[in-house]
Amino acid sequence: MARGIRTKKKILIVEDDRELGDALQERLKKEGYDVQISPNGEGLPEKSVRFRPDLILLDLNLPKRSGFLGLSDLKGNMETEGIPVCIITIRTDTPSWERGYGQGAAAYIVKPFDMSELVKRIKMLTR
Repeated sequence: MARGIRTKKKILIVEDDRELGDALQERLKKEGYDVQISPNGEGLPEKSVRFRPDLILLDLNLPKRSGFLGLSDLKGNMETEGIPVCIITIRTDTPSWERGYGQGAAAYIVKPFDMSELVKRIKMLTR
C-alpha cells in the first residue's frame, strides 16, 4: 500500500432484519466504512474471504444457519479466524453471552442498542 493512501475499513453485517441492516449500513457508510449486508449466516466464511471485512456484526437469530454456527464456522477457518466478530442480538441470557464470548466473539451487544454507542465500539474494534 502506498504511503498516505488510506483504505476504508470494511464491515460485514449479518442481519435478517432488513430495516435494522439498512439503518446500520447507512450510518456506517456515513462514518466512512465500506459495508456489505448478508441476510443469513449461510456460507459466512466464504463471504468473509471474498469481502475481507475488518469486522463482522453478527446477529444470533438468523434463518438457514444460526449466528452461533456462523461464528463457529468463522473461528474454525484459518482464513477467517482472526476477523473480530461483534454479536448483536436480542438474547440477554447469560448462557448465550458466555457461549458467544467462549466461541471467540470480540463484543456482545444487546438489541435495542444506542447507535452512537455501537459506532464507538465499532471504531474501537477496527483500529
